[in-house]
Amino acid sequence: MKTTAKEINEILDRELSTTIRYQKGEAVGVTIYGIDQATQKIEQLIKREKLQLLKEVEESVMGADIDFGDLVNIEMKRHGTDNEIYQHKVIGYLSSNAWVDVPIQSPATETMHKGMSKVLRVICCGVSEDTVYKVRLEDVSLIPRTQTIKSIKELGEKL
Repeated sequence: MKTTAKEINEILDRELSTTIRYQKGEAVGVTIYGIDQATQKIEQLIKREKLQLLKEVEESVMGADIDFGDLVNIEMKRHGTDNEIYQHKVIGYLSSNAWVDVPIQSPATETMHKGMSKVLRVICCGVSEDTVYKVRLEDVSLIPRTQTIKSIKELGEKL
């Protein structure tokens, strides 16, 4: 829903009333009632519109598939042997032209690229949870939430 001049005018028509004072047949003053209520309703309408717009932008940048706290698999470079897959936790996402190329090498180095891309901010689970990497969305694989829940239940049963 987009805020339009028509919607604002409808609020003003509903909420505002005026009284015109006359002296000797000429208008000498106007009193407008309901300005505070109209202002509040217009502010609420604009706030709803901003929230909707933020949600649309967030979904266009990210999509609804990956969110804060989700786990993803990312390939890590190992010299002299096969690369390994590590679990990372998503802590945020954005659109950027700088990210760490996959497979991630040590030390992880962020590289500037020509185009913008959807990027996840991730931490490596169980290794160095104080280092945040920006990794391109298309370079990761999502660990389904049902699989994560199943793993947690199995861990609880083993303990």
